[in-house]
Amino acid sequence: METETKLQLEFYATLLDGVEDTVMVLDAQYNLMYMNRVGQERMSQIAGDPVHPGDPVTKCMPRESHDNFFKLAPLALDGTEQKFEFIFKVGREIIVTDTRLLPINLNGNPGVQVIATRKTLERKLKRELILSERRFESVVDDLTEMVVRWKPNGIRTFVNKAYCEAYGITEELAIGTSFFALIADEDHQDVRERIANLSPENPVSTGIHKITRPDGTRGWNEWTDRAFFDHRGKIKELQSTGRDISKLMESNMIFQDMLDKCLVGVYIIVGGKVVMVNREFCRIFGYEQAEISSLDLKNLVHPDYHTLIEEKIQKRLDGTAENRRYEFVAVRKDQQQRWVEVLGSKTLYGGKEAIIGTVQDITDRKGNLEELISSRAKLETILEHTRNQYFLVDLNFKIISYNKAAEDYANLEYSHRTLDQDSILSFIRPEKQEAFINMIEEVKSGKVVTYVREDKGIRNRWFEISLIPVKTGKKVTAFVLSGEDITTKKMAEAELLSRIELFKDLSFITSHELRTEYARLHALLGSIKDIGAFNPYVQKLITESQSSFKKLNESIFKLNNKINFSHRTFMGTILQMPEIDEIVLVEDDEIISTVHESLIQSFTEVDKILHYNNADDSMDYLKANRDRDFLVFLDLSMPGKSGWDFLDELNELDLNVIVVILSGSIDLNDRIRAADYPQVREFLSKPLTREIVQKIFDQMTTPV
Repeated sequence: METETKLQLEFYATLLDGVEDTVMVLDAQYNLMYMNRVGQERMSQIAGDPVHPGDPVTKCMPRESHDNFFKLAPLALDGTEQKFEFIFKVGREIIVTDTRLLPINLNGNPGVQVIATRKTLERKLKRELILSERRFESVVDDLTEMVVRWKPNGIRTFVNKAYCEAYGITEELAIGTSFFALIADEDHQDVRERIANLSPENPVSTGIHKITRPDGTRGWNEWTDRAFFDHRGKIKELQSTGRDISKLMESNMIFQDMLDKCLVGVYIIVGGKVVMVNREFCRIFGYEQAEISSLDLKNLVHPDYHTLIEEKIQKRLDGTAENRRYEFVAVRKDQQQRWVEVLGSKTLYGGKEAIIGTVQDITDRKGNLEELISSRAKLETILEHTRNQYFLVDLNFKIISYNKAAEDYANLEYSHRTLDQDSILSFIRPEKQEAFINMIEEVKSGKVVTYVREDKGIRNRWFEISLIPVKTGKKVTAFVLSGEDITTKKMAEAELLSRIELFKDLSFITSHELRTEYARLHALLGSIKDIGAFNPYVQKLITESQSSFKKLNESIFKLNNKINFSHRTFMGTILQMPEIDEIVLVEDDEIISTVHESLIQSFTEVDKILHYNNADDSMDYLKANRDRDFLVFLDLSMPGKSGWDFLDELNELDLNVIVVILSGSIDLNDRIRAADYPQVREFLSKPLTREIVQKIFDQMTTPV
């Protein structure tokens, strides 16, 4: 039977090898048993290799035709003729055939005969081409992007609706005219160079150029140009797709301006290349922007840090970086080495993974840091050897750090062996803890709080405690408790206060008690001077007594000045005084009062000179005659209300009173205190003399 089948196929070959149609005979498994000469040529072109008997038919059939063939072939095996259109491409040529599948008997075995007749496509293709062009133009007109076809000389052959609207022209005016008039003059050469660089191997380019809008404003367009070439490789026509990127360009310009004004360097790295930098980056590394864009990143980094940089970049790209900030030694263009600090993070640039970040020159700061570390070491040494106690405490009252003095205090007073993580409240008595916590609330607001704490034990000890806020940025995050033992200081202060009180007592004795008795004796001596005017012996005794009184007075002054640690005087001269209606003497010593009244009377024509031996009576008289002007000579030490009480009450009243203090006191503190009363014009020591009284009344504006 095989021999008969072979003879049958040879008969087919003799009959069909001259036919222009493709003829194949397939067995029931759709393997080739025969193919004529035309079929072998055409099917070999489709398969790319020679086709031989026994090959499956799918070897010479496009994949997109398989489903249709296997759907119809079983029907042909069953005895029914099938037809379909078979389309395939050979090179640039598209071939369409009318294909028939016919049942065939191969000596009792079923088979399929395939006959493919080539069709003429010229009319059909032209019609499809016209329809396709119409569909293309309809689609292109609906695009928001501008589309234009043009000759190499710039003459437009097609424009879409978006193009016309963008440039404010009609399709009729655009087609047949050049688009170069719309492009800024400085961009003409760039466009021509881009066209000249197009080739069949690289038919597409993209460029940006400035344009002038219909309203006269300027903008930017981005164009993608595709060239179409003839069989000689010469450009026949170009098609360009454009979009208005004015807003993007303006944003980029603003962004670039911001970057160039930034005080830190900004960079973008793609594939180990620095693709974008700002001016500060260039200043740090000493390059021009155009130079940096062509440099490998390693050119900017000291060799010792190349591995570090590669690892950091890779970790950022992998998303495994633990710290975004790190430092390395940079190499400037002049080969100078500088410390820099960089901050980077992952981004996309031009569709590729990139690193964007900032860089700062920290060389000076690194130098300062070394000084700071040295200073800190010195400070720690000082703190460890100072007698003051220092605790660093967080806001939860946990002790973070402390110095040796604090540790010694805790071990001695509280038997603490370690202070780490202890609460500072354990060193505060329970009844004082609430007040302490309230003080910490003040510390949280940034205030320094200081107080004195007394520890009562075998011996009293005093500590001056300072609570000092510690800030991180602007926020208080901890505080320092500084404890200074001021026991010696407190004891010295107590001793000093005791001595001051002693000196005050001594000063009072000299300035008041001794001075008062001196004043009385001096006044008495003056009053009896005239009694022995004709007795030379008595006059001599009086003169000698006056000399002794003078020396006694000088000694009292010296002693008081030594006690008060000062030789300063109080008021120099009395101020000018207005007219006086009455003079009032407030003095409890009758002898001194009589002597003073006699002296005053001899220097004034005031009719009324009154004497009161206490403050209450004199004040009652002044208040009863508030319409008159008074000059008051006031003693300070009197029974009942003192002269100071008199002045305090006078301060509360609206009276026309001028006061001259006339006291036995020579205490400097009394003189200083008297200066606080506006009515006091002078502070004089007893007793008055003719010279002093004359000086007082000579300074009055109008003698009375």
